[in-house]
Amino acid sequence: MRQLSISMWFRTSGRDESLILADEWTDRIEAALRENFPPFDGNDVGEVGRLVLVAPPNSFRVTGSVLEPTVSFSRALKRRRNVIGGNSYREIRGVPSISIDFEIGLIPTDLGETAIGQELRLDCALWALPSLAREAIYRIADNIASARDLTYGQVGHAGRLPSFAEDHHAQLGPNQGWQMRQLRGYDWMTWVPPRLAAQMSAGHRAYAKSHLFEVVEWETGLLRLRATDRPETFDESSLRHLFHSIAELLPDGPPEQFDDDDLLPASVKPMLVYEDARDHH
Repeated sequence: MRQLSISMWFRTSGRDESLILADEWTDRIEAALRENFPPFDGNDVGEVGRLVLVAPPNSFRVTGSVLEPTVSFSRALKRRRNVIGGNSYREIRGVPSISIDFEIGLIPTDLGETAIGQELRLDCALWALPSLAREAIYRIADNIASARDLTYGQVGHAGRLPSFAEDHHAQLGPNQGWQMRQLRGYDWMTWVPPRLAAQMSAGHRAYAKSHLFEVVEWETGLLRLRATDRPETFDESSLRHLFHSIAELLPDGPPEQFDDDDLLPASVKPMLVYEDARDHH
């Protein structure tokens, strides 16, 4: 199984709201682990903060500043100037472990447009956690996604971008507003923001409900698609069912399959359908 990562992107009003949400993400995950995974002991867990600082002109550097476990993200980072992101690493003794990350950036826009607000990426990578603990974290993600301005979310591939966005030609160039108008990816579990879920045709919605393991819709219009019961059972067949379900929300054109993908171990290869989404509308 690939490294399993819960990744969500949100529009926020600015850095203060972003850091408060990053604190909430971390605190709720830790609380869920204490309740659902007894080996986890928050008082005996190391925490390292890595601050990404802007260094003119338009470059950045990573510092190895250590944050005390009792200090929240927001209190620790508000003392720093030009902070655009950070990382908190927590490891459970033994094999099972988690890594909690966040990154603050600008809302994707096209060239010449003014970015209104910021985009916050929340991420939690999981290694060898039992299903009960994983499901508890999925519920936290559901709760936060339904209560905030989600721009995209997924469980599966770990990275600063969804694997579809990494490999699609739309990611090239200065015009990135497509990420707010179309679905920027998909994975074993996919959250579709309300403004995009509203564009799903009745046929594609019915297909998703009949071919995917679970389709959940909130009153806000937020949609969450779960391809199979567990990430371990996410295979080529279920991948195609997922792709057919959301193809009309993706940008036109196929993602590019790179030659070096064949050199990657199966556990980290991107799970994508390398076909033009418009052929499956």
